[in-house]
Amino acid sequence: MLDRIDLRVVMPSMSAARLVDVAAPESSTVVAQRVAAAWRHARERNGGATNAALAGAQLLRACALDAPTRATAKDVSAALGLTGRGIHRMLRVARTIADLDARGSVRQDDVLAATSLRDRSLEADQAA
Repeated sequence: MLDRIDLRVVMPSMSAARLVDVAAPESSTVVAQRVAAAWRHARERNGGATNAALAGAQLLRACALDAPTRATAKDVSAALGLTGRGIHRMLRVARTIADLDARGSVRQDDVLAATSLRDRSLEADQAA
């Protein structure tokens, strides 16, 4: 059942000191512009389809994985016991992360970030 959920995020509590000392975050307007640009780019690249609609070979072409990134995707998929559906969902999220950074291909850090959004044990480690 969890294979059907793309993102699972744990939000740890933050101390008052950390909230006060943090640099100003991006404005909602800047974030909205970046999301709109990523959405446009994905639809242009995918022939009008969103990343969520990509399957199989079309998804792999859109990700344009180099050999080290492909190895990382295989390793984390095996370590987490992801099914085919889970691997494709992880790659779609990684493709979206790369789109948000305006990159043409998915990198290893995109795969790892997408994986951390799927696997609660990785989130718990990062929150600690």
